[in-house]
Amino acid sequence: MIVIVAILAFAIMSTSNVINPQSTIRIENVGEFEIDPSGIERQRADVFAHGQISIFDVLVDLDRRGEISMTYHYDEELETHVIDSLNGKKHWWYQAYYDGGWLENNNWRIDLFPYKDKMYIQVFHTNSGHIEALHDSFRTQVERRDANGGTVMVETVRIRAPGINHVFHDVHVTPHDLRDDALKEGTVTAIDVIMSLGDQGRITYETTWYEEIAGSEVKTYFVTSIDGQAAHGRCGYVYEVGEENMYANHIHIPMDMRVLTSPEYFEMFWICL
Repeated sequence: MIVIVAILAFAIMSTSNVINPQSTIRIENVGEFEIDPSGIERQRADVFAHGQISIFDVLVDLDRRGEISMTYHYDEELETHVIDSLNGKKHWWYQAYYDGGWLENNNWRIDLFPYKDKMYIQVFHTNSGHIEALHDSFRTQVERRDANGGTVMVETVRIRAPGINHVFHDVHVTPHDLRDDALKEGTVTAIDVIMSLGDQGRITYETTWYEEIAGSEVKTYFVTSIDGQAAHGRCGYVYEVGEENMYANHIHIPMDMRVLTSPEYFEMFWICL
């Protein structure tokens, strides 16, 4: 169990509220900036607790300090902030990774991607079709949740591991507030999918809290067992979540910090490294 957790630790390093100014953001054709998060204000106070910020907050702070010129607005239909222009250009997106990771494509709302120490952020110019596809997926998730009376619902949940091949439909997900140090009460995250299935008697599971691994601060909950199949040696559980028609759903945000609206699917699967 410890080995697989250590291997995956780069993906889930600390989201502690105590953050050191050791991160970098690079904006295409603009420049590279060292990030000092002290004093950066959170835009999503509806989601993040005091002291926890997002990648989008870093950009807002750069604009506030005059390092860039950015216009943006909050779109109620998408439930996210939209960058209208950055230094006079439209259609921007981003990549990011945490300490020990690598750049990976993603389709996650920029104001819900948690900032943390020793991360690297790259903001790049893209095309209108890419942005429209992202916005369509965000809108669909909001509509799906609203159609269920404001309850987060996942249409399909798949869990695959040795001896396990579960498929559940229309899973209602409720918050368990595991991360009340970083998230507001009532915020639903990816780990709540597993916990809600447990509440409903559909699976059994175990989670384990790790303060640190191999000397690195982690402070994250892991799902370490499902229906008796426990992580061991170099084998354990990873996950992805999002819309079926979108790529890049498997990104390295901790399960207990990945805030959900109402994604089309959630999948937890077994890997051995």
